[in-house]
Amino acid sequence: MSLKSLQEQEQEQEQEQEQEQEQEQEQEQEQEQEQEQEQEQEQEQEQGGLLVVCRFAELLDGLGCS
Repeated sequence: MSLKSLQEQEQEQEQEQEQEQEQEQEQEQEQEQEQEQEQEQEQEQEQGGLLVVCRFAELLDGLGCS
């Protein structure tokens, strides 16, 4: 084996490692985005629930039930 082929092999390995790291980072970013979306959905559900409660209370007020 010549020195050049060894260097080429090392470079290829480095490139492969870099690609793997990039893929891992992309996966982490996707997971973070999914978590953010889940949190947003939970917040929307909470707000929606509060809105229903408030409207129901207003409805009762309007009917003179309070």
